[in-house]
Amino acid sequence: MNAEAIMDGDGVEELGATLDAVIGVSASRVGRGERRLWALAVHSLTNRLLWLGAATGQLGRAQAMAVDLVAALDRPGVPAPRFTTLRDLPEGVRDVWVRRGSCCLVSRVPGHGSCADCPRQTPAEREARLRERALTGGDH
Repeated sequence: MNAEAIMDGDGVEELGATLDAVIGVSASRVGRGERRLWALAVHSLTNRLLWLGAATGQLGRAQAMAVDLVAALDRPGVPAPRFTTLRDLPEGVRDVWVRRGSCCLVSRVPGHGSCADCPRQTPAEREARLRERALTGGDH
């Protein structure tokens, strides 16, 4: 999917309908609100677009595509993608990351820690963990 296709709505209606169905069923089964699950979907889509942007040297374009995609989905209450930019990284190291507003709760699963970008940590902790991830070549 490219930025022009997003702006033309190519596949966006189908993606929205699919997410509506999956999120609706998931919310009813796990007892979480749809808005929280939409936020997780936005974070996931945005992360994958940033990964692709970093891999192709088009990080700025990937950011714009994420924003355009979520706007094109046109779902009330669905949060727009937010970003964190890490400063003073070596040339060629990915410096743009998703700034999450909702926790996926994976840290509650035995044997798993929290994500590097988890909002349930201080901004300083999150930046340090994202910086470590960036410098070691992680993608999320």
